[in-house]
Amino acid sequence: MTQDALHTDTLVRQSIAGDKEALNELVTIVQKDIYHLALRMQGNLDDAMDATQEILIKVITHLSTFKFNCSFTTWCYRVAVNYLLNEKKRRSIRTTLSFERLGDYLETGLSDYEGNDAKEKKMLEDEVQRVCTLGMVQCLSEQSRIVFILGEVLEFNSIEGADLMNISSENFRQLLSRARKKITDFTYTYCGKIRIGARCSCDKAINRSLAKGLIKEDPLALAQTAASTTLLNNLDGLLTNKAFFQQPPSKTVPAKIMEEIRKAIQV
Repeated sequence: MTQDALHTDTLVRQSIAGDKEALNELVTIVQKDIYHLALRMQGNLDDAMDATQEILIKVITHLSTFKFNCSFTTWCYRVAVNYLLNEKKRRSIRTTLSFERLGDYLETGLSDYEGNDAKEKKMLEDEVQRVCTLGMVQCLSEQSRIVFILGEVLEFNSIEGADLMNISSENFRQLLSRARKKITDFTYTYCGKIRIGARCSCDKAINRSLAKGLIKEDPLALAQTAASTTLLNNLDGLLTNKAFFQQPPSKTVPAKIMEEIRKAIQV
């Protein structure tokens, strides 16, 4: 067991014993993983923040059930997966977004970005990519979506992924294969970053995305800092789906999440 894992286990034991400072540190450790899973699953910031808070509350209130037979992060993922798959409130995007509708949208309203600032344009392109990849994942059914996120993006193997979802390894592999094919077929058809000749490209989608309110120039909701190295700088038409989707939708977890959690645990 690594030093980090030992430290986390110690924090869990201290938290169960009533140490609120330890609990605060413990939640801080896992919040980003849970938030990124929720954001990819929910597809928008507000729903992801709500889900993250609910999941972290469940982690806190069920902490005594942790048996130390797996990593604490894996256990938190299990709590998160269970919540996201069984959540009763369904957002409208989940029932209205499809690959067909998204494909039609991507091929309309394309134009050259009129701004002259190359750095700003690059950041907006990154923002468009993140919004688009989140949208693509929303076109999958909820079960296929979370299988794709676990297996393709977070790289859980079929045994780990199946355990998190309480399904068989074979079922997990089949669901992942089908989801991967749907994403692959879609990106090859519509995405200029995947195939030369496809109509849509992030730079030509900036104006449309700004006009539709899908992205904002200030502040950028999902893009990383301007100085960060992004996959779009050096990948061409052979860009792999895994690399395309593994890029974090956001490195920063909204401060509001931890503010609410700290209120709950009174730290």
